[in-house]
Amino acid sequence: MPNKIKNVVLNEQGAIVVEATISLTAFMFLIVTILTVINICYAQAKIGVAVNTTAKEISEYSYLYNLTGLREKQGDLYSEGEDAKKTIDETLDGVVSVFNSVEGISDTATGITIDNIGDSFEGIQGNILVNYGKRNF
Repeated sequence: MPNKIKNVVLNEQGAIVVEATISLTAFMFLIVTILTVINICYAQAKIGVAVNTTAKEISEYSYLYNLTGLREKQGDLYSEGEDAKKTIDETLDGVVSVFNSVEGISDTATGITIDNIGDSFEGIQGNILVNYGKRNF
């Protein structure tokens, strides 16, 4: 009988090793999972503090921006820029129209005689006055 007990004990030692390995793996997995959750919470807290600090800074600067009147000045500057843009667009449209008129001369040059040269010149002059006469150029 002592041999039987000895065999049973030897067989149980292998089961203990397998059981310890499975338990240790589950414990390690649990520890790593908890540490990962803690790390995510820490990163989220740091991001929250950074966003809060940035929002406070932006609010301070925007308050000063409004208080000093820079907002109105920027609005005025923007509207002046829009007016200048309109003037430039009108000038470019006029230049394109003059170029188209000059290009039209070459198309009709085959039919020009001494008698109708004055009519062609008056047409070009009329286009220039229509496009530039409004702005006193």
